[in-house]
Amino acid sequence: MMSWAEYLTDIGRNERTIYEYERRLRLWEAWLWEVRGKALLEAKQADVIAWQLDLIRSGNGPRTVNGKLSAVKLFYAWLVLAEKMPENPVPSGLSLHVVPPRINRLTDEELRGILNWFDTLKPNARAAFYTMFGSGARVSEVARLEYQSVRLIDDAIWIQISDAKWDSDRTIPVIDDKAARILYAYWLDQRLDGKPLFKLSKRTLQEYATHYSEESGVHFYSHLLRHTFAARLLEQGVPMSEIQFLLGHRSLAMTAHYTESAIVDTGHLAPSVLQDSSSAAATPRLRPLDETEE
Repeated sequence: MMSWAEYLTDIGRNERTIYEYERRLRLWEAWLWEVRGKALLEAKQADVIAWQLDLIRSGNGPRTVNGKLSAVKLFYAWLVLAEKMPENPVPSGLSLHVVPPRINRLTDEELRGILNWFDTLKPNARAAFYTMFGSGARVSEVARLEYQSVRLIDDAIWIQISDAKWDSDRTIPVIDDKAARILYAYWLDQRLDGKPLFKLSKRTLQEYATHYSEESGVHFYSHLLRHTFAARLLEQGVPMSEIQFLLGHRSLAMTAHYTESAIVDTGHLAPSVLQDSSSAAATPRLRPLDETEE
C-alpha cells in the first residue's frame, strides 16, 4: 500500500504542502495520545471536536484551526480509501468562518518611495523586488525562480512559476515596463547553473522589506506588493478573471479580497439631472424597467 506522502503526491500536492500536512498530523497525533489516550486509528468525532475547541482556547485563529483540521481530514480520507478505517472521524461542516482582514494597498506616494528604494539595492535584490512589483508573484515564488524560469516571448518578459502554493503553477508576464526591463537586463548577465536566479531566500527578501519599513516609517512588507499590484490592475480596468490568473488564486473571492482597496472612480456612471436624458451624449445610466431592448 502506498504511504500517505505518496498519496498526497498522487493527488497533486507539492513537497512543501506535504511537509506541512505531515507536521499538522503529528500535532494531532500527539494531542490525541496525550489528552485522550488514543492512537490515530481509534479517533472518533468527539475527539476531533474536542481538539478543535482546545485549539481555539489555546489562541489559534480560525484560519489556523481550519488548516489543521483539513490536513487531518485528508489523512483519514486516505485511510478510508485504504480500508483501514470504516469512516472519517472528521465531520463535515466543522470549519470556522474566516473573515480576511482588509489590507489597504500602498498609496501612490508610498509606492514612489519604495520604487526609489528598490533602485538603491544590489542588482539581484533590485531585480527580485521589481519582479514582485511587476508581476504580482508571491515572494516565495520569486525567490525560487531559476534562470530557465524567465522567458522572452514576442519581445516581452514572462516568468514560469512552478511548485506554487495551492498548485497555482502558471506562466505570467511582467507587465510593468521598467520592471520587465530590469529583470531582462539582470537575466542577461546570469547563466544556467541550477541555482535560484536572484541568489536570495524568501526570508532575506522579507528582511529587506522589514528594514525599509523600520527606516522609513512606511508600513511595508513583501506581500503588500501583491495586494497593490492587484488593486492597481483593477483600477486600470483589467478584468477580475485576468487578475485571478496572474495572482494564481483558486477563487474570484480571494481575488476580490486582494482588490478591495482599489481606488475606483464611479463618477462617470452618475446621470446628470441637467442634461437631456435622450441625448446620445448623456451619462450612462440604468435602463428603466419599462424600456426594452431594440
